[in-house]
Amino acid sequence: MVLIDELAHTTVSGCPRAKRHEDVEIILDPGIYVYSTMNVQHFESLNDLVVRMTRVVVREQIPDRILEVANEVVLVDITQDTLQERLLEGKIYAPKNIQQALDNFFQHRNLNRFERVGFTGSGR
Repeated sequence: MVLIDELAHTTVSGCPRAKRHEDVEIILDPGIYVYSTMNVQHFESLNDLVVRMTRVVVREQIPDRILEVANEVVLVDITQDTLQERLLEGKIYAPKNIQQALDNFFQHRNLNRFERVGFTGSGR
């Protein structure tokens, strides 16, 4: 069993594959179980909806084929205020990225839009 956090993100420089989900595909092949986390805005099939709702283009996406091979998907949901508190406390992003996240995708108006369609949360 392996845990890979933030499934949609880019791997570190020097890795043979560009995205973590590509690593997961390789790891799954010999039958190794993978547990991972991700934010809902990274689903490829939701990209157009995310852009329409938030006016923020999410560049790091998970191809739908990754979800099709999942044995289970668990939604972890938190309130908008809790998410923003966790951001400010440095529990989600590095300090240098916090303000940019709050100014862009994680604005209250964007999170409220996701809540109305039935999903919010940080995926952690």
